[in-house]
Amino acid sequence: MSDTEKIFEEFERAADQMQEAAALLKVRLPALKKAMRAADAATAETDALRRSHAEALERIDQFASALSEIEGAIKKSMASAQKALHDHGIPVDERARLLDFARAVFEPLATSGFEVIIPALGEAIDHERHTVKGSVKSELSGSQVADIISWGHHFPSGDQRTAEVLVGDGSLVEREAEEVETPAAPRAKA
Repeated sequence: MSDTEKIFEEFERAADQMQEAAALLKVRLPALKKAMRAADAATAETDALRRSHAEALERIDQFASALSEIEGAIKKSMASAQKALHDHGIPVDERARLLDFARAVFEPLATSGFEVIIPALGEAIDHERHTVKGSVKSELSGSQVADIISWGHHFPSGDQRTAEVLVGDGSLVEREAEEVETPAAPRAKA
C-alpha cells in the first residue's frame, strides 16, 4: 500500500469517527443543554443569595449601629436622671417618690430588652441585680437596700451592670426601741 492510500484510509477512518461522534453528540446534546441551563440557573440563584446575604449583613450593621446609639442615649438619660435623683438634700420620702417615677419612665424599655435597674429603698437584695458596696445607718436590715450608689442595666448588646447599693445596718431601729422605753414609775420614798 502506498503512502497516498494510507493517508486516504486514515482520512476515511477519521471521517467515520467524526460521524460516530456527531451522532453521539446529537443524541447527548439535549441532556447537555439541560445540564448547562441548570448550571446557569444555579449560578444565578447563588448570585442572588450572595446579594441577599450582603444586604442582610449591611442591615445587621445598621441595626447594630442603631442599637449602640439607643443604648448610648439610654445611658445618658440614666446618668442625668440618677444625678438629679440622688441629691441627698432631697428628703428620703421625696427621693423614693422620684425614684418610683424614674422606674415608671424606664420600665417600658424592658419589653424591648433594655432593662434599667433602679432599686427601691427597702427592696430585698437580689445578687443578680444588686452589688452590695457597704452598709449605712438605717432602720432597714442588712438584706434590704438602704441607699443607692448607682443604677444598673441589662441591654440587648450584652452590656450589663448590677446596681450598686448600700444595705441597712438596723441600728436606728434598736435606738428607737431604747428611746421609746418608758421610764419606770417613781417609787415611794421610804
